Amino acid sequence: TDLSQKYPSLPDETDWCAGFVNWCIKKAGLPVTNSALVYPWRNWGKASLPPKRGAVTCFQWDDGWAHVSFYLGDIGNYVVCLGGNQSDAVWFSIYHKRFVSHYRVLA
Repeated sequence: TDLSQKYPSLPDETDWCAGFVNWCIKKAGLPVTNSALVYPWRNWGKASLPPKRGAVTCFQWDDGWAHVSFYLGDIGNYVVCLGGNQSDAVWFSIYHKRFVSHYRVLA
C-alpha cells in the first residue's frame, strides 16, 4: 500500500487487514485500492447482496474502528471470514453480522 510513503514514521504494529486484502486482490490480477485503510474498500466494485463467497467484507465496530476481510459463509447471525490481522495472523474468524457494513465484489 501507499502507507509507508504517506506515514514513514508509523510503528511496525500498524493494522494490516487492508494491506492483506490489497495483496490478495492484486495477486488475482484485479484492481486494488492501494490504501492501508478499510474505508476505500467500501466503494470498491459493487455491492453483493446476498454476499458471494470471497466477497470483500467491511466491518464497523462499535468503537469506531473498522476491519476488512473475505466472506466465506454464514452461521446463523454470524459470518465466517478469512482475513489478515485477525488474531495477529492470516486466520479464519467469526463475526456477528451486525458489524458488517459492506459486502463488495468486482464482477
